[in-house]
Amino acid sequence: MMNLAFSLIGLSIVLSLFRLFRGPESVDRMVSLDTVNMNVIGLISMLTLYYHNNLFIDIAIAYTVLAFLETTVLGRYLEGKL
Repeated sequence: MMNLAFSLIGLSIVLSLFRLFRGPESVDRMVSLDTVNMNVIGLISMLTLYYHNNLFIDIAIAYTVLAFLETTVLGRYLEGKL
């Protein structure tokens, strides 16, 4: 069952990366980059369950903070306020 979940998250990351490179506008690219980040956070969280190691939760939290900062800075840049 975990293999199916890992495969679906991997497929979601690939499709989001496709949208990232093919996005017609920069806002579409920003949304797809945020989607990739959320999928990676889910993947890291699933690795916690797979390996029974709680260290991955700390990594996921740190990655979440960095992804939030990246989205905020990129959004302000696209608005022209940065």
